[in-house]
Amino acid sequence: MTPRKTLRVRETVLMFNEMLKDSTASPDVREGVCTAVEHILHSTGNYCGFRYLEDVEVPCGHAPGIYWDSATRDPIFTNTDASRRYYFMPPIIEHG
Repeated sequence: MTPRKTLRVRETVLMFNEMLKDSTASPDVREGVCTAVEHILHSTGNYCGFRYLEDVEVPCGHAPGIYWDSATRDPIFTNTDASRRYYFMPPIIEHG
């Protein structure tokens, strides 16, 4: 019997964050990734929220999760893609 490996939550979420940022797949695919990330974070007690990715963070020609009004810095959600997210993790606490 092959021994099981424990899933490393932080590494997995970082990998999914990169996928959400760099993916040129459909928003439906990224929404599936978001669902998986949120399930992992909630079920392990590590959910710390998310932020929407800005236009400079996503592939050229793809919609970001949020735009900011240049004059007021208010968020704008017109022509955006809600699957463009970055999930936060709790800080690493060193014991020593």
